[in-house]
Amino acid sequence: MNPVFKKKFDSFIFSFDNENIENYILSRVKDEKKAIRNIDGYSKGPSFGIYELSLWQSINNKLRISCENTIYPTYEKRISKIDNSNYLELELFKIDI
Repeated sequence: MNPVFKKKFDSFIFSFDNENIENYILSRVKDEKKAIRNIDGYSKGPSFGIYELSLWQSINNKLRISCENTIYPTYEKRISKIDNSNYLELELFKIDI
């Protein structure tokens, strides 16, 4: 399965360290050509960068999210210290200007 990348100039990803909204991590896209990624049959939603933020389904059908460091990062910085995790809540926004 080959990934399909979408070019986006203003893409960013972010996360909150805890419930305090002042403790956020914001990472803007560096390589616009690889801002958004989709792999048919593997991804369960849009993924950002190469592995910076990926949504996928595990063998036991749980939604998994991974935030990984890569050798050639697509975004400025890592948004989570956790590599793989199950999440109960996820929000995805598209902003059109």
